[in-house]
Amino acid sequence: MNIRQGLLATLIVACASLAAATAAEIPDGTVISAANIDQYSKDTFEGHTLKDLLTERMEWMIRKEGFKPKLIKSSEVKLDPAWFEATKKYSGQVKFDPKTRIASGYVAGVPFPGVKPSDPEFAIKQIWNYYYGAPHGDYQNYPRFAYVMIDGGHGLASNMEWTFQRYFLKGLLHGEGGSHTRGKGKDLSEALLFARSPRDIRGLGTFTVFHDDGTFPSVWAYVPAVRRIRQLTGGAWDSPIGGTDQLNSDLEISNWYPTWFPKYTYIGERWILASVHANWAWDPKKGNSVDAYPGIDLKNKPNFEPVNVFEPRKVWVIDATPPVSHPYGRIRLYMEEAYPRFNMAEVYDKKGNFWKEEIYTTRSVSGPDGAIGVASTSGFTMDFQQMHTTVFMLDPKVQINTPGVRPEDLSISVLQQASQ
Repeated sequence: MNIRQGLLATLIVACASLAAATAAEIPDGTVISAANIDQYSKDTFEGHTLKDLLTERMEWMIRKEGFKPKLIKSSEVKLDPAWFEATKKYSGQVKFDPKTRIASGYVAGVPFPGVKPSDPEFAIKQIWNYYYGAPHGDYQNYPRFAYVMIDGGHGLASNMEWTFQRYFLKGLLHGEGGSHTRGKGKDLSEALLFARSPRDIRGLGTFTVFHDDGTFPSVWAYVPAVRRIRQLTGGAWDSPIGGTDQLNSDLEISNWYPTWFPKYTYIGERWILASVHANWAWDPKKGNSVDAYPGIDLKNKPNFEPVNVFEPRKVWVIDATPPVSHPYGRIRLYMEEAYPRFNMAEVYDKKGNFWKEEIYTTRSVSGPDGAIGVASTSGFTMDFQQMHTTVFMLDPKVQINTPGVRPEDLSISVLQQASQ
C-alpha cells in the first residue's frame, strides 16, 4: 500500500468513526412525524437506523400522509407453549411436493419451522407456515368488532358492528382428549359472521366452511329482509366485502389456500417497524364519536392513519403473485420471523402502480384454558388510489377458546337467530 492509499484508508475509517459517534439513539416513546423524520433518519433505535427500519411506503406515509408511529422498545411476543410443543413433535412428518406445491402430513404447530432461504421452495413453505401454523388459538370468539369506513380528507363516513366466530378443525392445540383434529379432517375451519348494527343490516351474515383440499370454500348467506338462506359461489374468495375496501382474500392480509396463487418470490430479510404489542384501537363505551377510535387519526387529514406503538421486528419479505382473475397485480408481504404472521402488505395493481397499504396491529390474548393467541387489535386497508380506508377494530373483550363451545354450535341456523 502506498502513502496515498494509506491516507485514503485512514480517512475512510475516520469518517466512519465520526458518523458512528454522531449517530444518536432515538429515545423510547418518540413519535416520528414529517416534522422530525429528517432529524432522526440517521439515528438509531435498538441498533437500527430509522431509515433502515422504514419501508419505502412507510416513509412516504410519514412524509406525505400524516402517519406518526410511536416507537417503543421491542419485547418478546407471548405465544402458547403448546404451539411450540406441537411444532417440535409433528413438523418432521410434514412433506412438501414441489410438483403440486401441496404440504401433506400436517397435524399441529408450524409445518416447516426450519426452512431456510436457500430452499428453492422457501417462499411457498412460509405461506404454508402461516396457513397452518399462525398462532391464533383453536376458537376465535369476537362477540363484537367494528368496520370503520373513512373518506380521506373528510373523515369518518360510516361504521358497522359485527360478530365473528371461527372454529379451527385442524391444528388444534387444546382439543378434547388431546385431539388435534375435529371432524373428518377434510376442512380447515368453520366461520360465522353476521352484522349487529346498523339496524338495516342487522342479522345479515355468512356461514363458511373452509376446505383443506384446495377447493373453494362453501358459503351460505342469510338475508334478513327476505328471511332466506342462499348458498353462494365459493369463487367469491377474491371479491370485495360489501361496503368496505377489503377483498375476502385481504382478511388478516392473507386469506387464501396457498396454491391459489401461482407464484411466490422470496425478496429478502430485513427489519421494519411493526405493532405487535399494540394498544386497543377501539373504545366501544364512547359510542360513535371520534374519541371512540383512538387507534385512528381522525382529527388530521387524510383522517385514516394508524395511531399506535411500533417496534423493530425482523421479517421475511415475500412477493405474492395472484391469479389473473384476481384484482391485484402483486402483493408484497412482510412476515414475522419469530412466528408466522403478516404485519403489513403493499398492494400493486396490474399496471404495477401502488394501490393499497395494509397494516395490522396485534397483541397476545389469553384463553381460560391457558391458551395464548395473537389477535388483531386493528387492521387497516388503505386505498390510496381512491383515498378511502376500511379499518377493522376489535373489542377488547375478545375471547379465544371459550369453554363449552363446539364446532357444531356454529351453523346456518345461528344466522337466522341473529336477526331477531
